[in-house]
Amino acid sequence: LIMTFLVLTIISCKKEDSTEICSEEDFGTFNLLDNSINSVPYKSNTKMYFQDDVGNQVQFELEYEKGGYENIDTYYKTTCEYDANLEKVYKTNIDYYQYNMMETSSSLNLRFSLQLKVEPFSLNFGELVISDQLWINKGLDSDTTASAGVLSILVNSRDLAEIDNNLIFAQPIDEINLLGRTFQNVFTNNDSSFFYNYEIGVIAFKDLDGKLWALDKTEIEE
Repeated sequence: LIMTFLVLTIISCKKEDSTEICSEEDFGTFNLLDNSINSVPYKSNTKMYFQDDVGNQVQFELEYEKGGYENIDTYYKTTCEYDANLEKVYKTNIDYYQYNMMETSSSLNLRFSLQLKVEPFSLNFGELVISDQLWINKGLDSDTTASAGVLSILVNSRDLAEIDNNLIFAQPIDEINLLGRTFQNVFTNNDSSFFYNYEIGVIAFKDLDGKLWALDKTEIEE
């Protein structure tokens, strides 16, 4: 089941016009649940200030929010039942939010990209399973294709009860202390290079040299 999930997640994409198909099935539109949208606490015109252990400070600013919203069509494919040379296409329409945290000080060459979306796939082709997921990428500000760490969070499992989600998604840490500050219900990626919770957002990260920076304050401009 886990392998099926991974494969279908990878091939879910926008349909290519050149694809030769035998049929297409439309599963309709799926919206994020209200409490899933609340998993990203950022608002427009937000500034975030992070400090290291000696008081040096760096600043990030939020791009998008509602401006980063799309309602997009996604597709996944399987071999046609009666002709292995053709493909059957399954279509869904989903909510998709994009948030970017850009470093304005430019001293660390880092950025964060957050993608909150409905993720459709099928355990058995023809039977749709959906969940609300948040994917966070820590990347290099100078190269939008480079990644320095990825965190995947299952915000709302919805129909995903048949999979052992502990093996795929990050699990929350009840409490953690980072540079003298205590945070609750924290998610972190595989190498613990950045930390996130639903209440605050990105609460801390390690730069490319491994130095830890923790959130000092957040400002929202009116």
